[in-house]
Amino acid sequence: MSDRNADGSVIIWIRCLELSFLTGPMPFRRLHSKLGKNRWKSETVERDRLFLRKLSVINYKDSNYLKGGRKMSILAAFMVPHPPMIIPEVGKGNENQISDTIKAYEQVADEIANLKPDTIVITSPHSVMYADYFHISPGTDALGSFGHFGAPDVSFCEHYDVDLAERICTLAEEMDFPAGTLGERDPELDHGTMVPLWFLRKKYTEGKILRIGLSGLPLSEHYRFGGILARAVQESGKRVVLIASGDLSHKLQTYGPYGYAEEGPEYDKRIMEVCAATDFGALLDFNSDFLEKAAECGHRSFVIMAGAFDGINVKAKVLSHQDVTGVGYGICSFYHGEKK
Repeated sequence: MSDRNADGSVIIWIRCLELSFLTGPMPFRRLHSKLGKNRWKSETVERDRLFLRKLSVINYKDSNYLKGGRKMSILAAFMVPHPPMIIPEVGKGNENQISDTIKAYEQVADEIANLKPDTIVITSPHSVMYADYFHISPGTDALGSFGHFGAPDVSFCEHYDVDLAERICTLAEEMDFPAGTLGERDPELDHGTMVPLWFLRKKYTEGKILRIGLSGLPLSEHYRFGGILARAVQESGKRVVLIASGDLSHKLQTYGPYGYAEEGPEYDKRIMEVCAATDFGALLDFNSDFLEKAAECGHRSFVIMAGAFDGINVKAKVLSHQDVTGVGYGICSFYHGEKK
């Protein structure tokens, strides 16, 4: 449903679809979208896909969005899960049941260390999240620990890439896109950010980080935000790696913490196939009802990553997939080459 403001803009009501057990219930928020100039927000998944394919991608390339052509920006991206139990001080031996995931995570850490990035961008479903806004963590530094999971001694002190954050904010403002550093509610690092860092910091202690939350906006807007991120990285001239943090379905086993739903295994199968084939457009074919029934966690994170690779040939490698705990853990690597 929508209404019109006096200035000719459209008010569209969007409810965050993220499951309450992941982020807590979120209220309806008003999203103001000016007509024209690619700012129409659809209310259905089918329209979202048309918005992306017919407007976002084509019109960006016709505008100044990629003026001068895209240069190599993000060095690589990695799809990773974030189960706290994978940390030995938290799992206390239970982490051994996901040994394949641990092995793949170690490989990811090795690959990132070899790339020697200046900045590691992490998109996390457990960072600050709004229904109508992408939150970028502000400030220069951030602390965090696994104290909420019984392991306060496993802690982190990270430095944020303020320059890259400002570049993203500037581009977002220029494009009338809802992203920025406003609305910080909890500056402490979340486990969606710290689990990847736990593996990485054992192999690579250099480089700043940038933490970005997801939103309740349509998948097409997550894809679009990925493009903004890629452009900001390109303009910065920095070596950047993107970590798309997110578990898969939480409903894979009857004995799992969230039970079983037939959509759970179907989601894991589809998402791993899509990522293996780098068929990123298909990420928009997952409708919201299916995603909710599957109780996924990281889909929007993966869509941001896909948007960051728009127009680029991507080589993917599936490193692992496990479902033994009732929650899906998938790890893939993505490296890009020439423009399509």
